[in-house]
Amino acid sequence: MTRHEGGFRAKVYAPSADGLTLSLYSPEGTAHSHVSLFRLGDGWWGERFAAPSGSSYGLRADGAYRPAEGLFHNPAKLLLDPYARRLTGRLAYGDATRLHAPFDYWRPSEQDSEGSVPLALLPGDGPPEYRPRLLKPTPWEESLLYEVHVKAATQRMEAVPEELRGRYLGMAHPAFISHLRRLGVTAIELLPVLHFADSERLLGAGLVNHWGYATVSFFAVEPRYASRPDFDVAAGEFAEMVDTLHAAGIEVILDVVFNHTGEADISGPTFSYRGLAALDYYLMEAEEPFHVDLTGTGNTMNFSSPVTVALAADALRFLAERFSVDGFRFDLATSLGRSDFGVIGYPFQPDGGVLGVVRNDPVLSELKLIAEPWDLGPDGYQVGKYPPPWAEWNDQVRDAIRRSFSPGARHGSHLLAEALCEKERPPAGRSVNFVTCHDGFTLADLVSYGAKRNWENGEENRDGSDDNLSWPWGPEGPSEDPEVNTKRERARRAMIAALLMAPGVPMLLGGDELGRSQAGNNNAYCQDRVDFALPFDSYDQGFLDYVARLTELRRSIAGPHLTFGRLETPTGEDPQLLGGWWLQGEKGRSLIVVFNLAEEERALEPRACWGLEGLAVKATSDPEPELEGSPGLLQDGRLRLAPFSVLVAEADFPGGRAAML
Repeated sequence: MTRHEGGFRAKVYAPSADGLTLSLYSPEGTAHSHVSLFRLGDGWWGERFAAPSGSSYGLRADGAYRPAEGLFHNPAKLLLDPYARRLTGRLAYGDATRLHAPFDYWRPSEQDSEGSVPLALLPGDGPPEYRPRLLKPTPWEESLLYEVHVKAATQRMEAVPEELRGRYLGMAHPAFISHLRRLGVTAIELLPVLHFADSERLLGAGLVNHWGYATVSFFAVEPRYASRPDFDVAAGEFAEMVDTLHAAGIEVILDVVFNHTGEADISGPTFSYRGLAALDYYLMEAEEPFHVDLTGTGNTMNFSSPVTVALAADALRFLAERFSVDGFRFDLATSLGRSDFGVIGYPFQPDGGVLGVVRNDPVLSELKLIAEPWDLGPDGYQVGKYPPPWAEWNDQVRDAIRRSFSPGARHGSHLLAEALCEKERPPAGRSVNFVTCHDGFTLADLVSYGAKRNWENGEENRDGSDDNLSWPWGPEGPSEDPEVNTKRERARRAMIAALLMAPGVPMLLGGDELGRSQAGNNNAYCQDRVDFALPFDSYDQGFLDYVARLTELRRSIAGPHLTFGRLETPTGEDPQLLGGWWLQGEKGRSLIVVFNLAEEERALEPRACWGLEGLAVKATSDPEPELEGSPGLLQDGRLRLAPFSVLVAEADFPGGRAAML
C-alpha cells in the first residue's frame, strides 16, 4: 500500500482468487467503504482511492475453496496485507478466524472474522523513514554475543524504573547497558520482536507465546514490549533502544522466523497468507492437514516461490534500513534453503531459496548473518554447509563441552578441540559457539537437573529435548549441601571458561552469568514468569565477577590473527583426562587453557610437558577462594588442577609451539 497522487494505491498478490476487495475502516474502527480491486496478471490493483487520515484496511479474497488443491479462499475472512508496516488491533482465536466449518476441513466457514484479526493502517504522510547505520560493525573475531529476551532482560532489575522494566526502553537504560559493557558484550541477539501470535491452546491454558516464534507480520514491531500497546509507539521505542545501544558500541541482532508463520496448520487462525495465496506462501499437500510441516509448528513457508523469497528479502531490508539493526539470526534456516519444489524431501541448497538472495544482497550481505543450521525435515542437519558470509550456531561445541564436564565422561579435551576444528563444522571465524541458549536448560539448571521438568507447559512433559547432556551432581533441584554446590559451581565455571576461551564467536545466554534458573524447564516458550527472568535482584556476585574476568581476558587475546593449537598431554598422564589448547594473539601473547576432566585432582609439570618458562594464572574454574588466581596452584613446579576444572594462564613458550590443529 502506497500514497499516490492525493490518494492511495494498493497492490496485492492473490493469483488464484476470483475477486479481491479492500475494506476500509474509519479511525474509530467502523467500516465506511469497500474498494473492488482489478486484476492485472497475478496481482490485484486499486488506484487513487481516498480515505480519512488514520484509516485502516483489510482484504477479502473471493474464489475457490478446494483444500486438496491448495485453494483456501473465503470472503468471510478479513485478511492482513502481508506488507503492512503499521497495524492496529490483535488476533483472536476460535471459529471466527478458522477458514473451515466446525469439525469439517473440507467446507468453508461462514462466520465473519471482522474484529478478530489485526488491520493494516494506511501509510502516513511523508517519505518512508531511513536511518543510517552509524555504528561501525564489530569484526567477528572480536565479537561476544548475548542472547536475551526483551521482557526477561530487565523485569527484575531494580535500577531500571518500574514502568520501563521488561520493555524496549528498559534495555536502553544505563543500568542494563552498564551490565552488558562489563561483560564485554558486543552484540545482543534478541528473541523475536516482530509481531507474533499466541495460540488457542496456550490462551485456553492461561499461557502465552513468551518466546515469539509465530510471526504475524514481518514488518511490524511487537507492541507488548512498548510503554503502551500501540504499534507506532513500539516502532519508535524500539528504534530508540537500537540508537542507545549503538551509542554504547553494542550491536543489535534480531532473531527472525521466516520458516513458518503464526497461522499454524489448517485448524489454526487464518489472518493473511493462507487466505491470499497458500500455494505460494506454504509447502502444501493434497491430504489433511494439507500443510507440509518441516518445522514442528504446523506449516512451512515455500521458498521455491519467488513471492515468498521477495517477501522475506523485502522485510529484512526494511528492518535494516528503518531501524538500523546490525544483523539477523535465522530460525531453522535450513527450511529457507529448501527451494527445489516438487522434489521429494525438498532438498537443501546452500544458495537456495532466500539464502542466496540474502548472501548476494548489497545491503544484507554486509550485516551479521547467523544461521540456525537445521530444521526437522529430511537431511535437516546442515552444520558447516553455509558459505560466507554466513555464521552458524555450532551445537557440536555445545555438546562437546557438556559431555566433557560430567561424571564418568572419558572423552578428554580432544573432544572439545575436534568440535572446534572439525572440517565438517563452521570455520572458527564463523562458528557461533554456545553451551546454553533459549532452547534448553540454563547453565544453572544444566548442573542441577538430570531430566526436564516441563509439566507447567501443559503438554504432559512431552515437549522439550530429552537429551540434555546434563548432570545434577546430587539430588535434583536446589541444594543446601555444600559439597553438591561446590561441584555445581566448579562445573559451571569450567563450562563457561571452555566456551569463552575457545576460538570462534562465543554466545552467552542472558542471565547465565547471574545464575538464572527455570526450575528445570528446558522449553520455557510459554512461561512468561518473573522468576524465570534475569535475576538482577538475587545473584552470585562471585560467579558474575568470574565471567567478567574471563571475558576481559578473551578481549586481551582476541583479534584477526589469533592462532590456535592443541596442548599435547604429557607422557605418563591419561590422555583422556588432561589436556587443552593454546591461543596466541597479535603481540605474541599466549594463553593456555588446561582441562582436568577426571573425577580426582590431577597435577603435571608445565615445563616438562610444554616447555613453559613461565606461567601466570589468570583464571580458574575452582570456586575455592584460596585457589582462585593463586600462585599456590604451582607447587614444586607442578600445576595442580581440581576435579572437573579449567585453568587459564598466560604462558611463555620458549621451546616452540604445541601441535597446530
